[in-house]
This record gives sequence, C-alpha cells and structure tokens, in this order.
Amino acid sequence: MPFNERNSHSIARLLKRLPQESALRVREWLKLVEQNRLRPMVTKLKAVNDYFNALAYISDEEMWQVEDYWATPLEVISNGKGDCEDLAIAKYFTLRAMGVSSQQLGISYVKSYRLPTAHMVLDYYDSRESRPVTLDNLDDTIRERPDLNAIYSFNEEHVWSSHNRSSNVGSPSEIRHWLLLQEKLSDQLLF
Repeated sequence: MPFNERNSHSIARLLKRLPQESALRVREWLKLVEQNRLRPMVTKLKAVNDYFNALAYISDEEMWQVEDYWATPLEVISNGKGDCEDLAIAKYFTLRAMGVSSQQLGISYVKSYRLPTAHMVLDYYDSRESRPVTLDNLDDTIRERPDLNAIYSFNEEHVWSSHNRSSNVGSPSEIRHWLLLQEKLSDQLLF
C-alpha cells in the first residue's frame, strides 16, 4: 500500500492545515515509512513498534469523551497519543504503507491474566503456518505471546478466531468500529 500521487497531494494539503507540532509528527511518520519500506521485516517491525510505543497512552473517554473510539493513524500521529486499539491499528496501517501484506498481519482482541480488561495488539505472521509475534504497546519486545489469549483477530479481508487463521468466522465489515474507521480513512485520503 505505498503512497501514490493522490496521497502525496492529500498529505501536502493536510500538513498545511495541521498545527505545527502535529505536522512535525506526521512528517516524522512519513520519514519512518520511507526509510523502512525496503528494509528487512524484523527492522520494519521494530521501527514501527518503537515509534508507536513512544507515544503517550490516553483512554478514549479522556481523548474523545466516548467509551470506545477507534482513531485513524492520522489522528493518533497528529495527537501524539492513543489507546491500545488506536496504536495497534496505526501499526497495522504503517506496516501496510511499508509494503507488508495484509495476509501477514492481524489486529487481535486479546485477554491476559495480567490485565484486568481486554486489550488489542497487532500480530505479525511470518508464514501462513507460523505462530505470530506480537507488537504490543505494553511491551517493547516483539515476540510470541503465550500469555495473551486471542478472542478474535482481523485484517482487511478476514476475521478469525484465536490464532487459527484458517477459521474464517466473518468479515471485517461486520465490525462496526472497523467500518467507521474505514469511512474516516477514506475521507483522509491517506490509505
């Protein structure tokens, strides 16, 4: 999902409208994407995880005054903060912008015995048969996470249960917040 000419024009217009600090963060993110697009996968994963894990955590209630809101990558980057699903989604689309196939990625809704509430992370699959490594805003180390129990995972094409990617249990279009996110992304013309 490399940027095209339409994206470049949209980005230029966007940068002019953003406050200076937000525009600087967007430029840094664009640089991250360009510098890592052709690098080895392990480098891409680490760069993306480190970038987004350095952003501040903020709850949806504090940031958006609603219980659950899925921010676009642009909203996360320009604000410099987000919650677990915002960061997982931003990591997903950043890796897609670097050329990583959606088939290798899954946004996962998980539970952990260490956390009192549900959590969202990004999983990366090296191959169709491999167990994923996890990019988590609560853990800077990218690794397999047996402590996380995936309830469901999804990408642009599929929804699956647990880590069994062959168990297609639905379409991402059935996830209301994903649909709202797609509408916002379409309006932003970046992805």
